Amino acid sequence: MDNMIAGSHKVVVQTTKGAIKNGASITNLEVDIEINTVLPLTLHKNGGQTLTITGKFFPRSIYEAKSFTDFAVTFTGGGKCAVISVSETQIICTTPKNLPDSAKVTVAFNGKSTEFSTAFTISTSSQTVTSVDKTQI
Repeated sequence: MDNMIAGSHKVVVQTTKGAIKNGASITNLEVDIEINTVLPLTLHKNGGQTLTITGKFFPRSIYEAKSFTDFAVTFTGGGKCAVISVSETQIICTTPKNLPDSAKVTVAFNGKSTEFSTAFTISTSSQTVTSVDKTQI
């Protein structure tokens, strides 16, 4: 099933003599989105972080992803991750502001939807640079 994307696909049986007409006994092949890892797992409430989602059966490119009206990477509470790039095995996006505590991420397109099982830790601490040591590179 390599080179597949999630969704419902018509089944065509191919033999050495050609395709066999799809009869009533042959149904659709259902392919679900798989999310294997999401990094980082700690996000700032103010958003703006790069999130990397790895898995299987994603759209093959950002152009293909945009061709699906239901393509979205969303968080619990409805915040959308701004998608930067997409491949069959990876989605990179920028996190939104105001993520709720224990937010989870969901990838949806082509009539399929999968939520990553691990909730994010949402940080509200502010980090500031207090000094820069010019002697170290």
